[in-house]
Amino acid sequence: MELGISTIGMYRTLSGYALLSNAPAALGQAMGGAGYPLMCILMILAAGSTLDSAFASLS
Repeated sequence: MELGISTIGMYRTLSGYALLSNAPAALGQAMGGAGYPLMCILMILAAGSTLDSAFASLS
């Protein structure tokens, strides 16, 4: 998953996108029809991983 997020960051840098408040959505739309759902899945997986880590640290 980290590789996917890093690749998206490199794509943003090479495309010349400024840092936006919703950069993942803007990049997903820029990557076309397949890019946006892929970006959504990647963000959902990252959020799930963060929640899993947070709850694991409580026990």
